Amino acid sequence: EFKKFNRAVAARIAMYQKDWAAMNSAVAASYFNVGSGLNAGPNFTFSTAIGDARNPWFLNKNEATAPICPQSKFIAEAEAGDDRVFGAGVSDGGKAKVRQRTSSASLGGFPEALFEISIVPTNISPISIIRNEELILMYAEAQIQTNNLGEGEKALDVIREAHALPKIAVAKPTIVGNKDALIDELLNQRRYSLFMEGSHRWFDMRRYNKLGSLPLDLPTHKVFENFPKKQTEVDWDGQ
Repeated sequence: EFKKFNRAVAARIAMYQKDWAAMNSAVAASYFNVGSGLNAGPNFTFSTAIGDARNPWFLNKNEATAPICPQSKFIAEAEAGDDRVFGAGVSDGGKAKVRQRTSSASLGGFPEALFEISIVPTNISPISIIRNEELILMYAEAQIQTNNLGEGEKALDVIREAHALPKIAVAKPTIVGNKDALIDELLNQRRYSLFMEGSHRWFDMRRYNKLGSLPLDLPTHKVFENFPKKQTEVDWDGQ
């Protein structure tokens, strides 16, 4: 089982490197299963035991001290009916990763926020490391990039239907068989499926030279194309 997890990590690395063949092979050797639960995979656990830690992503409703809120366009640009955004939040037994606040949150220098994250039900809920849903999306990307568009579309439909959305042929018939449009659809599904599960969105948009499409809350904000290495890492590499 650990070897399968190793291959899941390898698939993510191959994706960053745009090595689609290696990505496809690594996904196939992982615990990827297009027909099984989206949450299959290893978890990082939390507890209230002495010396252990509680889940830092748990928020009380209408958190006032340290609210964690999505960028406003995350809600506005979501497809109607998407249960990752609309409906009951995870903390209330639903699937939505966000919930509406009863009063807006002041974020200091950012626009007032009407929504906050809702990704875990309790302060000891586990967090997935790499879920089968991410593997299905990586499989879809590898298929589309190797021009197996029909198979990539099928994989995307698995994700769409799991989140109460109709198949691509029904909801977006004009993108069927269009590689570039299917990549845009893939990026959109990754945006909502992998929200708050790592820096996926930034890496995805950089991989496709779309960083300029990321929203800015203020005119003075900027999306960086890369980040400097920490000095400790530089020193370590020089040893």
